[in-house]
Amino acid sequence: VCHSPLLTHVTHVTHASHARSFLPSPVTPTMASINCGTNCFAGFIRAYSLLIGLLVMVIGFIHLDNVLVNFCDDRFQDCVGPSLVWANSDNPVADVNGPFAGGLNLGQPRWRNVFTLRPDVFLDVWSPLMFGIIMVLCHFANFKVNFIAGSWARMAFFYLFGSLFAIFGYAGNLGIITGFLSVIYVWFALVISIINAVTGAEEMTDPTFSMKITKPGFIKSNSKGESGDSQC
Repeated sequence: VCHSPLLTHVTHVTHASHARSFLPSPVTPTMASINCGTNCFAGFIRAYSLLIGLLVMVIGFIHLDNVLVNFCDDRFQDCVGPSLVWANSDNPVADVNGPFAGGLNLGQPRWRNVFTLRPDVFLDVWSPLMFGIIMVLCHFANFKVNFIAGSWARMAFFYLFGSLFAIFGYAGNLGIITGFLSVIYVWFALVISIINAVTGAEEMTDPTFSMKITKPGFIKSNSKGESGDSQC
């Protein structure tokens, strides 16, 4: 039997194509899977930053509870609750609730040792609570300020600043733990900032959830870099 060289070549090519069809094709990561990974990572860090904000708010309330002691001793004074002193009839307009009402002894705090606008006292008493509220409100587009939450780098700086001046040193051990958690967030935010600069992924530009409160009881999440109407 004579075999044509052309027929033999076609036969070999056919067998080779059938053999290749049974071989597993190499798996290459698609752009969709890469985007899913980066988006999920960014979403996790957003949730992590929101959790830190809630913890800082708790620290703020604990700190207020620590400084709001019983300013009035009903054994020696007329009191309006545990914190306000009622002036006696000799001088009903006496400054009995001022910071120096008990004399120059600062060991006897009064109402205005906490509720005051004196910068040195106000900032020390209210810093944790104010920072916690800002950290949480940054995730709502209605209250978001781009100067703080306009990019991952800005958020990293804000959390680092808050860790040093409003978290560490407050509420005992809880302040120390939350401070270190905030520092960890700073590193994550800087990593995402670098990834975003390299890839240019639009879904990763916003470091917050940018939730929009449209109606009472309805919250719409939007974390794709779109800014709210009230941003400044």
